Amino acid sequence: MKRNFIIIGVLVMFTLLGCKDDNYDSGDGKYSYIKADFVEAHTVSAKEINYVITDDGDSLALSPHVSADWAAKSDSDYRALL
Repeated sequence: MKRNFIIIGVLVMFTLLGCKDDNYDSGDGKYSYIKADFVEAHTVSAKEINYVITDDGDSLALSPHVSADWAAKSDSDYRALL
């Protein structure tokens, strides 16, 4: 009985003492100000995107054109994350 009490006490002690490292970042980390938008990407030729239109309706011309292996067809629109 005493042995079980000691084992439980040691396990509780390890549990309580094991949580000393607080890895909370303030929010100003390496990727804090990155913003991603869903867009309609238009291809001018296979695997070559020439402009995108955001969900807000903003059009962005890409110069130089962006290469994307997943954009297989020319003169097509693809849904993408920019």
